[in-house]
Amino acid sequence: MNTKKVLFLILICLIAILIIWIFVKLFITKDYILSYSEGSCFTDSQCGHIDGCGGGHGKCTSDPNINTISICDINLKHPSMRGYECGCLKFIGRCGWKK
Repeated sequence: MNTKKVLFLILICLIAILIIWIFVKLFITKDYILSYSEGSCFTDSQCGHIDGCGGGHGKCTSDPNINTISICDINLKHPSMRGYECGCLKFIGRCGWKK
């Protein structure tokens, strides 16, 4: 094979990888997130979003006595700010964030 054909095939492979990556990022989202969560559960009523300030802080937890974060900035990466709700992830028996 000559060099031009090899470079062309590499370019085609890179474009295919880019297209697949874009598809995954746009159309495949997680149904649940475990960050900012703790505690075990069997039902949704055992989990609650304990938030001291609002704006994307606190935890999804089964412990109602947890100390909350009192920083009052907005955390757009927090699951509550991304459309997730606190509840029991029954398939793993843990409080977490679900769509």
